[in-house]
Amino acid sequence: MEEISNTICKECSEKGETCCIFKLFLTEDEIKILKKYNPELKYKRTKSGFSFVRDKRDSQLKCQFLTDKGCSLPEELKPLDCILFPLVIIYKNSEIIFHLNKDCPCLKFIPKEWIEKTKKQALEKFKTWSEEEKINYGKVAESIPEKKLINI
Repeated sequence: MEEISNTICKECSEKGETCCIFKLFLTEDEIKILKKYNPELKYKRTKSGFSFVRDKRDSQLKCQFLTDKGCSLPEELKPLDCILFPLVIIYKNSEIIFHLNKDCPCLKFIPKEWIEKTKKQALEKFKTWSEEEKINYGKVAESIPEKKLINI
């Protein structure tokens, strides 16, 4: 899974397009873990949780952990949203629905095995979240236009 995740980040970085342009949902626990890893972490509180502050580089906003080699975060520290991309969870009325984000430049190269394994990993992580976190995550995910999502 790590290879896919870093391949996506590296590919995006090379093309100058990144999934980092999307709102990223972070839980308070994820922020605490990331602050231990990087005390200089830049984040902001939003109505629905927390999100990274993006750095302006080459006239584009990019994730502060994105390098030309991909994501600099160790796999075990990555927030759920980072692990998932291009998977998106829509959580509404206690129902979880997975989609793929059409904007991912690597979408056609992602194996079905990765999708299934990542869905299981996401569900396990999602179970540890409070109902409020799940609802807030759903609000962020719902901000992605439907025409950009593929139901899976």
